[in-house]
Amino acid sequence: MEPITGRVRNGRYRKMKNGSNAGADLLILIGMGPSALRMLNSVPNWRERYGQVVAYIVDLYPPSELSFDRRLVKIIDVLFVSYGQMVSPLTELLKVPTVFIPQAADVLATGGFNTDKRIDVGVFGRQPAGVLDAIVNQSTSGPNSKFFAWWSAQTYPYTRDMNKDRAGFLSVLGRSRISLCYRFEDTHPQTYKGVSPITARWFESAASGCVIAGSRPSSPEGEETLNGFDSLIELSTDGVTCITQLQDLLSDPRSLQEIGARNFLAAAQGHDWGHRIAAMFDYLDIVLPPKLTERLSTLASWTGHLSKCTAADPFREPEAKLGFDIE
Repeated sequence: MEPITGRVRNGRYRKMKNGSNAGADLLILIGMGPSALRMLNSVPNWRERYGQVVAYIVDLYPPSELSFDRRLVKIIDVLFVSYGQMVSPLTELLKVPTVFIPQAADVLATGGFNTDKRIDVGVFGRQPAGVLDAIVNQSTSGPNSKFFAWWSAQTYPYTRDMNKDRAGFLSVLGRSRISLCYRFEDTHPQTYKGVSPITARWFESAASGCVIAGSRPSSPEGEETLNGFDSLIELSTDGVTCITQLQDLLSDPRSLQEIGARNFLAAAQGHDWGHRIAAMFDYLDIVLPPKLTERLSTLASWTGHLSKCTAADPFREPEAKLGFDIE
């Protein structure tokens, strides 16, 4: 995936050199938006070199579908997208097989379920303005405040080391009891155009063993895909009411820990990126490679182990309780 926004938008990519791999069965392009399809231009003779060429576009809102390079789209074999509501309009517009593959999380990288939940609430990415303002106000009300908060200043550049920053973020989320996840129409009502996606936040929150609280996406997959999680607790978009609701939830840390463990189980059972790649391969009628089979087996062993532990009631009170974390 191309990290430089200007290059993504303008399609400027370094050409890949022809190496010993003169050809292969499958080429998968993964990109954030439609313009990322131009990465194919960096692969010399890509259509001749590969038996199948597919793309997975993970972020796609109306009217961005109009920015697809039609010359490239019409000669790829399959377009995978992570927003189910975009399948029909894309199929009609682009005349290419379009398939819904939800986003996911790197569950394997978590190392397993962490029972030490020191942070009450993790709040990252887009949130309803009233909720974010209320949490910030609560945490900055003076030395006697019951809350503390940290949030990104969002100055440019956002990060100097993506891997380290992401590892730190996931470490914080893994220590959080609750993760706030609100649907797009609640966080950006002014730009909502009818697409209510399940983004990675829901899957990463579950993979981190968090209780998921906020609002469920209104898309059909919002019901179908998230049904496997133990609970998606509805919260108000009014800041004052949301704070009260969170305080009520936090009064029962043992219940939160059990819900978080069951959410982790659901993520390990079916929402790792390995499951998504396997679904692509199944659609393309390709045998799973050994490394992917091994990954799925490891996740399956985790779910079996944690299921037994959950039945044996392994949960304990956390060693410390800190407060709100906002990114």
